[in-house]
This record gives sequence, structure tokens and C-alpha cells, in this order.
Amino acid sequence: MRSRLAAYWFAYMAGFGIFFPFYTLYLRQDLGLTESRVGLVVAVIPLVGLIAQPAWGRVADATGSRRHVMAVLALGVALASVGLGLAGGFWPILLATALFALFSTSAMPMATSVTLAAEAHRGGAAVFGPIRAIGTLGFLIAVQLFPFLLDALETLDRPFRDLGWMFPTIAACTLPAALVALSLRDVGEMTLRSHRGDLGRLWRHPPFVRLLVFLFAAHLCMQGPIRLFPLLVDARGGGVT
Repeated sequence: MRSRLAAYWFAYMAGFGIFFPFYTLYLRQDLGLTESRVGLVVAVIPLVGLIAQPAWGRVADATGSRRHVMAVLALGVALASVGLGLAGGFWPILLATALFALFSTSAMPMATSVTLAAEAHRGGAAVFGPIRAIGTLGFLIAVQLFPFLLDALETLDRPFRDLGWMFPTIAACTLPAALVALSLRDVGEMTLRSHRGDLGRLWRHPPFVRLLVFLFAAHLCMQGPIRLFPLLVDARGGGVT
């Protein structure tokens, strides 16, 4: 079970390692969007996440089938990433990004929930760290190897071109993650269901409210700079590699 969870994190984070640093470069370099429009497209991701994350969480809590929800999210990321690569122009790319965010913003929170629940009887959070670290390894490997993959594909211009090859590559990473999620067994607290009034009790729990305030402030300061950082590297003369 632990090895399968680690495999999911490795595969999914490999796809994330391609999308996260290269998407803004794709918008700017390949699609030619202005910096303000790049910012608008990128801002759609957390905006959709505000709705999608609680919604998918409610589905998982109501059904108690978290591994299936995790698989659906990974599959959705794979399919939406291909659609994202085929979209062109500001409004189509904006809508395609929103569809991508509908799945991608909830995939990692759901994987965190499943991992903690599956390993609750073995130490929970203490075991989560090493499993999650395998995901970071997948991120590191993907973000380093992707530029070399682009060099190998530079002679091809159909159906994708240049940085557009990131999207089928993301799909190639996240599809196996969906299959791994389906292969998991329901163990530990993975099938727990919410009860009526649980959400209200959370909102009346002061530590939970303080955590929300802290996270809001952290993301307010962090998300813009970190999402647009690749454009800074590019403006300073750096390339994809």
C-alpha cells in the first residue's frame, strides 16, 4: 500500500513539475499573451480551486470513496491537459485553464487526505513525510528532464509545437497515477463519511479558523510571485533549460 501511494505521488508530481514552472512561459512565449493576460489566466487556477476543492471534498466525504475520487481527479488532469494544449487564443485558453483547474487544484489535497487516512494506523503524519518526499523527487526529475525531451521533439510540430509538448507529457505522467489510485485498497480511515453538521462544527473551531486566516495570508503573498517567477527568469536572459 505504501509503495503504491508513493508511486501515485511520484507520477502525479512529475506531471505537476512540468506544468508549474513552464506554463507561464508557454503562455508568454508560444501564445504571445501579454503579461497582464498571463496573470489573468494564471489567476483562474486558484479562483476555480475556491469552488472545486470544497466541492470534491464534499463528494469524497459523502461517498466515502476517496480513492475513486482521487483517480477521477488524476484522469481529469490528464484529459484536460491535452485539451489545454489544443486551445489557442486568450478566451479559449482561459476556459481550458479553468477546466484544467477544476481537477488539478483538488488532486493533491485529495491525495494528502487518502495518504494520511491510509497510514493513520502506522503513524499518520510521521509516515506521510517520506511518501510525500517521493513526489518531490518526481517533481525534481521531471522539471530537469523536460527541456531535454523538448530538444528531442523539436523536429515535430504536430499536433503540438515547442512548449506545447508539455501537455501530452503531463497526461503521460498523470494517467498512470489514476491507475495507481484505482489499485489502492480501502484501508484505515479512507472510507470515513461526514455527518450532518460537521462543516458547521469546523467553522466554530477556533484553530481551524486561525489556520484559514494564516493560509489566506500566505497564499496572498506567495502565489503571484511564484507563478510568474519563470517570466522573471526569462526576462533576465534565461531559457527553458
